[in-house]
Amino acid sequence: MNTRTLTRATVATLASASLILAGCSDSTKESVDDATSAVTSAAAEVGEDVKEEVADAVTEVALHLEDGYVRAIPENSGMTAVFGVLENRTDRDITLVGFTTSLDDADYEIHEVVDGTMREKDGGIKIKAGGKHILEPGADHLMILNHDRAIEAGSTINVILELSDGTKVTVKDVPVRAIAAGEEDYASHGDHGMKHGDDS
Repeated sequence: MNTRTLTRATVATLASASLILAGCSDSTKESVDDATSAVTSAAAEVGEDVKEEVADAVTEVALHLEDGYVRAIPENSGMTAVFGVLENRTDRDITLVGFTTSLDDADYEIHEVVDGTMREKDGGIKIKAGGKHILEPGADHLMILNHDRAIEAGSTINVILELSDGTKVTVKDVPVRAIAAGEEDYASHGDHGMKHGDDS
């Protein structure tokens, strides 16, 4: 086994260990941050591609997008959203303050729906330690705006979640799915005060 392969194995082992530590009590672990530091140190002398893998593994410990998907849209629709379940796998609260994707030429906002009207969510989304937060049609979701190209069902995109501490979590290969008419209707409304479930 060469040094590069050994380092990858070490990184993978430490990343897995940090995930286990995240679920332990304070009496049985130092902290997830300590595990993160160990993983980073193990990868200090390897190539950039391995460092990227390490970063992905470490941040995956902190926040995970379970069953994530993007709503498919045709060309010139302009708007869509990311849905799923945000899972906080640490013993501290996490706040999602922004996001981007691998799509070109798009704007991004975190949205909520209040009394049937969609609007930007002030302060982002706070996920309690060990908790979950649902992103779904008609409620909180991650809005993709001003994207005029089609996003085809069956394709995938990467979603980069931005946390209040400056950490970025890359969720790779989020599937694009078709959602039946009536569940969401972004394209027929302006950027603000948009209604959900309005096909009239």
